[in-house]
Amino acid sequence: MTEQGLWSTLTRHCPNELRMNRIETGIMLGVSDIEYVGAKANGWLELKVGVIGHTHLRLGHEVTREQAIWLLEHNRRTIPLRSWLLVGIHAPCAPRRWQQFLLGTPSMAALLAMPKPKDRPTWAELRGSKLVRLYRTTSEVLQAINQGG
Repeated sequence: MTEQGLWSTLTRHCPNELRMNRIETGIMLGVSDIEYVGAKANGWLELKVGVIGHTHLRLGHEVTREQAIWLLEHNRRTIPLRSWLLVGIHAPCAPRRWQQFLLGTPSMAALLAMPKPKDRPTWAELRGSKLVRLYRTTSEVLQAINQGG
């Protein structure tokens, strides 16, 4: 599975009241992949694809420091601006099917961007954290984004 595959899955299941635009730029570092406007919030999504390893979530492409900063700077509780790290997770034995979706706060993205892997949270810590929510279906995660998280 790829980030393009995740984007395709999201657009296929996107409700009418949620608008998403894919952003690709080589001008600024860290700009998130998707800008969205939802029913109760708008913001940014950084897409990643991962697989659950023995103890950690392994991402196809690591979260960069610049991506984490972008999410942190484009997230405000005082106005309906919500930015998220969205990880499509597939099983190692079933790489063509999404197993679940992790919707993480900008603070979680910052933790996953830590330079030393030993400083990053384990899968058990991620699952139990208030900084992430797990969803089984594309529709569930899109509904959460549309409603502002």
